[in-house]
Amino acid sequence: MSYRVIYPRDWDRRLRRLPPHVSQRMRQVAIDLGKDPRPRGYRELRPKGNGYRVRVLKDWRMVYDIDDRFRTVEIRDVFVRGRARY
Repeated sequence: MSYRVIYPRDWDRRLRRLPPHVSQRMRQVAIDLGKDPRPRGYRELRPKGNGYRVRVLKDWRMVYDIDDRFRTVEIRDVFVRGRARY
């Protein structure tokens, strides 16, 4: 059963600022998280309950929350490795 993906209000603006190949991959990963919110290689952020992180490309990450009760995935941020804001 799939999850509903909730995007940040400024999602499109954030993606427009990224290089085209990164933006395209971010969109695809967000869609895929709706199908499988815990893909291979995902990490739970610490302290526990602070969300999840998935590697998108070599140096790019996406941070998101999962609500199994309501079957939603909420995208929180996308960033280059080393510039995390979670």
